[in-house]
Amino acid sequence: MAEPYALYARRILRLEPLDPIDPPPDPRDRGTILHRVLERYTKEGPPADQAAAGTRLRDLAIEELRALDSEPELQLFWQRAFDAMLPGFLAYDAAARLPGTEVIAEARARYPLDLSFDRRVMLTGKADRIEIGANGAARIVDYKTGTPPGWSAIDEGKSPQLTLTARLAQLGAFAAVPPLLSIESIAYLPIGGRQPVVPIHVEKTAADFGPLAEKILPALVEKLDALANGDESYDATLRAKRGRGEEGEYDHFARVAEWSIIAAADESGDEP
Repeated sequence: MAEPYALYARRILRLEPLDPIDPPPDPRDRGTILHRVLERYTKEGPPADQAAAGTRLRDLAIEELRALDSEPELQLFWQRAFDAMLPGFLAYDAAARLPGTEVIAEARARYPLDLSFDRRVMLTGKADRIEIGANGAARIVDYKTGTPPGWSAIDEGKSPQLTLTARLAQLGAFAAVPPLLSIESIAYLPIGGRQPVVPIHVEKTAADFGPLAEKILPALVEKLDALANGDESYDATLRAKRGRGEEGEYDHFARVAEWSIIAAADESGDEP
């Protein structure tokens, strides 16, 4: 939970950020388009012929990128990045589709978390890709258009997405997926066009991520209880440093910029 204050503002105060007027496309829009292309491709079932599969995948990208017709230069740039990624994704997808393997795209999960004092929180989420082999063993895959987190960030709980998804899959939280009792690997798959489309952290076994997955929900319940009981504050961010474009949607409401100036002044000894 990187931004507790966003949880407070959205779920308790029920404040929704206003959409900016005619915003320019940003990296999040690119990620949304790429995810939608791969979701459609996976759900409709790729052609067996690799050339036909490549043609179909590129056609889907062209269709989705039509949303950028008013931004022709950006549209061309994103199309070229997709073309750079396409051969690698086709190779990965073909290798993953062994006989009897089922590939599930964008599966949605719901799981209730019981807190103290009879309070309950509904945890919801979505898995980019779940591969279930003929032997029942599964791989959880998360697409990344940017730089995937290193294993240390996963191990320390700073990037819990894969381990949380794995735990929800084990508990049967995905409506379209039976409880996965055997998860053999978890992986990030780069799809941004700059890195090879090779699964990252796939070499880690259940011995590596299993204990992390088992601890993640109790840790989340403990955190939510501490926030709800007033034992911890709803901090604007728990990340030590955020890069450009990583600002929170509620930063202005939490007065992050103002408090950052005061904190910087305190460190320097100057008056704000």
